[in-house]
Amino acid sequence: MTDSGFKINVSITEQDLIAPYNHVHHAQILHFVERARTEWIASLGFPMEYWFSVGIFPVVRAMSIEYLREVKLGEHQISCHCLELARRNLFIHQEILNDQGKVLVTAEVNLMFIDVKTGRGAVLDQALSSRIAPTV
Repeated sequence: MTDSGFKINVSITEQDLIAPYNHVHHAQILHFVERARTEWIASLGFPMEYWFSVGIFPVVRAMSIEYLREVKLGEHQISCHCLELARRNLFIHQEILNDQGKVLVTAEVNLMFIDVKTGRGAVLDQALSSRIAPTV
């Protein structure tokens, strides 16, 4: 299986909204995009248990996020796809869309793989590299 894009559906509830704005707080948006990335990587056969077993962890090295429109109550979709693979980095594009297909948030994420023992960058797992192909 190669990466042709990944999507999850998220229901925004009253508990996710902040008063008096009635939209999702920007920090909560980060939680939602993190959840989508984690589920995407797990769907490729690499759940968190895998990373624990090999002693390498994906960590966010950098993130650029644009809040284009408010994220409000209702059904939303979060997408992930690979922009670029490098030896120690995975560059990901993510979007949050509302139920009408309008893009509300975009994020560019640079994941770096860290060796737990050394704390230094680790070369991207070949098994993961073979399952993810950039989909620009």
